[in-house]
Amino acid sequence: MKEKICCFACLKPNHRAKNCKSKVQCVFCGRKHYIVCCPEFKQKLDAIAECKQESCESSTLSSTCISGRIFLQTLVVAFQHEGKKFHLRALIDTGSEYSYVLKSTAETLGLRSEAHRKLTHVMFGGRTSDMNHKCYQINVEYLHTGYSSQIPVLDQPIICRSIPSLQKGPWTLELAERGIHITDIDCATRRLNF
Repeated sequence: MKEKICCFACLKPNHRAKNCKSKVQCVFCGRKHYIVCCPEFKQKLDAIAECKQESCESSTLSSTCISGRIFLQTLVVAFQHEGKKFHLRALIDTGSEYSYVLKSTAETLGLRSEAHRKLTHVMFGGRTSDMNHKCYQINVEYLHTGYSSQIPVLDQPIICRSIPSLQKGPWTLELAERGIHITDIDCATRRLNF
């Protein structure tokens, strides 16, 4: 970057960070640079790698090392059932074969099961678990566009531990200016519904 005279804040050429007019902010430390240039983030990654190396023998499904802020793909969607609209938190897991809804959410909302399905879940380390699931069809609507879709879901007693929502910051305004609308900001609950 020094050879190409690139800015350490915005990574663009022909100027230095002290003269940079970009409003870039590190999501890890809050200073003016991208996270890939963050010295604190590198130190934290090294500490996490050390922690994982020590505990990887006993790890099966979840990590117990506490790290800095990690943002997962979560959003708040509108869910319609029997003429009522509810807002629910959702986690997007692009590697999952199925979509799930919390069993307690399905019961609270009075969803009617359409079928039952027995699945074998394979965890990290090769451990397997057979589970029976109720199957539902739910109508989910994206809050900003009104786009809705019918989604088949299976009930699950626990989807994951609590996941914090994104906190408001300068990046939320920049994302909105670029047409990216974040719905899961400053949510009161950390529990995911599906």
